[in-house]
Amino acid sequence: MSALIRFVGNLGEALSRFSQRWIPDSWGVCMMLTVMAILLAIVGAGAGLNETVLAWGGGMWSLLELAMQVTIAMIADARKSSGMAGTTLGTSAMTFASLPYRPATVMAWPAFKAVSTWVNRLVTETCMISRNGPG
Repeated sequence: MSALIRFVGNLGEALSRFSQRWIPDSWGVCMMLTVMAILLAIVGAGAGLNETVLAWGGGMWSLLELAMQVTIAMIADARKSSGMAGTTLGTSAMTFASLPYRPATVMAWPAFKAVSTWVNRLVTETCMISRNGPG
């Protein structure tokens, strides 16, 4: 048994050394993917460099919505673990968070959230257009 533990430990150390030496960090991967996306847009789609850079920068701002959703989820999780679970708001949040408890529900939950977000956005934009007019 001790030989197996020593083998697994040595294997883990070897894999760690290999990955530290040869696998780039997340910043390097991000920059490689950025360069690859720009080259594919220029070569594959025939877009100009200026157009590609402007589209890439504009696309980054669309990630702001996702970043804020993740931030809210982290804050809610911190509140849940800090003792807010006993309050009325905390109890309803805990009940809502515990809905997906079966595997099928867990698989369907993101689809439900995506559809409900889309419907919410559609209703909101329709209300804004009806109030302000198109354009």
